[in-house]
Amino acid sequence: MRRYWIEQKAIGQDGIRIEGDLFHHICVVCRHEVGDRFEMVTDGDRIYLVELKKVGKREALAIVMESPRYLGDARKPLIHLALGISRFPVMDDVVEKMVELGVTRLLPVCTERCFSKDRRVLENRRERWERIVLSASRQCGRGHLMEVSSPQDLSHVLTEFNQAERTRGLFAYEGQEALAIKDFLREPGPGLAQGSKTEAIWLFVGSEGGFTDGEVSLFSKFSLSPVTMGREVLRVETACVALIGIIKYEFDLMRC
Repeated sequence: MRRYWIEQKAIGQDGIRIEGDLFHHICVVCRHEVGDRFEMVTDGDRIYLVELKKVGKREALAIVMESPRYLGDARKPLIHLALGISRFPVMDDVVEKMVELGVTRLLPVCTERCFSKDRRVLENRRERWERIVLSASRQCGRGHLMEVSSPQDLSHVLTEFNQAERTRGLFAYEGQEALAIKDFLREPGPGLAQGSKTEAIWLFVGSEGGFTDGEVSLFSKFSLSPVTMGREVLRVETACVALIGIIKYEFDLMRC
């Protein structure tokens, strides 16, 4: 059954009014008609079974068919992507794909080779990324919205990572000393007690040009391991999608 995301405030006493981009997606792109049933997920992590009752030229009305059920907590480990700020069209693509792949949080990171360090420009761009999160969530039907953090320097993000418990971290690197990502993920996590499970994975990916030697040294100070996916040097957006897919597979997150 198809599932779409809405804000809780859209649910009224007479039903759910579907307008704007969501109306276009449901009634034009997906071609739902009167009588069709589908699920709607709200920001309260509640799922409503609804039936489409009216479809106009610019809006539609759906009624709730039964009491809502809850999605429950997100599956663990949660995935945090710390991404070196790349060209903005690339960042837009990555934000959309990370929503679809279930990433919990995206942290735009100012690195030595990042595209921009202008905090005013980046905060304005962050508003666009949050709109992309909402649109992508509506498309893929996820209930937990991906958080997009304010841009931070790499050293600050590493400090936050270092304070988290039951957390593993890795960074994508094309150097010869990097471990194959499969080998890294199948090793026991450092600092984890026997039998304890990883609560979160932090993945660091550089912008175009990758990380500098100084940044690689900084990662080692925080006990982060370099990982590789092979000989080929991947584009930023390709690397992010591939890495998240591998992590989800290894931690059995690819199931309903």
